[in-house]
Amino acid sequence: MSVMHVYKLLDAVTAVFTGDIFTDKGAGKLQVIITGVATVAIEVSLDGVTWSQIPPAFTASGIYVMSGDGWKYIRAKTTAWTSGMVTVLLGV
Repeated sequence: MSVMHVYKLLDAVTAVFTGDIFTDKGAGKLQVIITGVATVAIEVSLDGVTWSQIPPAFTASGIYVMSGDGWKYIRAKTTAWTSGMVTVLLGV
C-alpha cells in the first residue's frame, strides 16, 4: 500500500480526549506514538454511530503500527492520561 496522505487523528494530546472522526472507505495504516504515560484506543465504525475498539489498547511509551483497513469511520482517543504526549497518525 502506498501512503498518499497523512492525517493526524490526535496531535500532541496531553489529556483524556476523543479525536475527530476520519471518514474514508478503506482507511490505511495507523501509527500511535506515546511519549509518557497514557492509554490510547483506536475505535472503528461502519455507520459512524456504533463504535468498537480495535484491540489492543496501547498503554506504554513507544511507537506502534496497525492497520485500519476496511473501516469507513475511524477515530483515536486517550482513555487515560498521566504524563507526556500522544500523537496518532493515519496514512491513506
